[in-house]
Amino acid sequence: MSHNRKDRQLPLRGHAAVADAAQRGDIHEVRLLLLEGHDPNVPQDNGMTALHWGSFHGDVELVEKALREAVANQDVRDASGNTPLHYAVGQSPPLHALQEVTSAALEGLPIAQASLGRMYLSGIGVRQDAAAAVSWYLKSANAGNAQSQFVVGVAYDSGQGIPKNKLRARYWLRQAAAQGHETAQKTLETM
Repeated sequence: MSHNRKDRQLPLRGHAAVADAAQRGDIHEVRLLLLEGHDPNVPQDNGMTALHWGSFHGDVELVEKALREAVANQDVRDASGNTPLHYAVGQSPPLHALQEVTSAALEGLPIAQASLGRMYLSGIGVRQDAAAAVSWYLKSANAGNAQSQFVVGVAYDSGQGIPKNKLRARYWLRQAAAQGHETAQKTLETM
């Protein structure tokens, strides 16, 4: 039996199952739970709902398609008093969210690595550090996350947080484009 993070957190049909799946960034599990009739508004112990996590991760597919269609409450507040909109517009995450994202990123969860990269790039919840941001995005990109591949390609192209390298920029943009990332495809056309 494997001991990676995903195996240890296989979907449990507990009271906050949708929020737990959204925290992991598992859109397929979220959809399955919603089809089974699970309530997307049931919070975890820290008050985070599925919509909080989808907004925190910047996961448009999760937020727009799955949770809004399921009538997830957009005004609910977590234990720190934040609504999902607070996360979506980039307010500093509460300490428990930062700790959980860091832990998940260290365990190799690509969406958490991308979220941590975004936090370092923007300085949200952590000291702004472009090199640390690229480092986390690179881990996520290597795991196949198309958005992270795009960000790494742009970083190599601009030299933000990493030395400029046009060859590596094109490589990562091609990786993202091959997965259907439209902005990466358009960026490659202009290079």
